[in-house]
Amino acid sequence: MHEVAESQQAFGECMNSKKWQESNLMPEVVWELQNRGLVREPGQVYGFAPHPSLTDKISPEAALVMDAVVWHSICAQLLGPSAKKKA
Repeated sequence: MHEVAESQQAFGECMNSKKWQESNLMPEVVWELQNRGLVREPGQVYGFAPHPSLTDKISPEAALVMDAVVWHSICAQLLGPSAKKKA
């Protein structure tokens, strides 16, 4: 896990950088998933099971479409401050 931007403003600026997009948004993986028929609806994201923090890699084969709120809840439970205290 790594920080992608120092602030909300910096994140907005990063989103317009092709280099940042390629290293953080993985357009090749998204393209592969869409070609496999995994297409997100508004409010949905690509999630992975098991979570990449448990496998140390992004596995396109493990991708699934999830509601964003569900995926963010899973991420918060695995990676958030309370999860770090338990580890």
